[in-house]
Amino acid sequence: MQRKIIFLKLGYSEEVIRKSLYWLPEGCHWEFSDTSDEWCVTMCSGDRVESYVSDLNRRINDFKLREILDKKTKNLRVRLIQSALSRVADGS
Repeated sequence: MQRKIIFLKLGYSEEVIRKSLYWLPEGCHWEFSDTSDEWCVTMCSGDRVESYVSDLNRRINDFKLREILDKKTKNLRVRLIQSALSRVADGS
């Protein structure tokens, strides 16, 4: 049994999709392709395909939220690192 899942490129980065696919269980077989505006994942995992699709959706959500948090906290992280490095350089 196969199942094709489409994700719009406007909503999901390639990194989010690839990280999610990477962390799927070892027995899960998939194919990844894209068009000009979509990411296509074809799940080819026999009887467990629905379980793997559910797992993929959960991981997509997780990595999408991580991406959002990373973007929103980037400036804060940069300032914290700069502050810590300036203290090290000053010998404090």
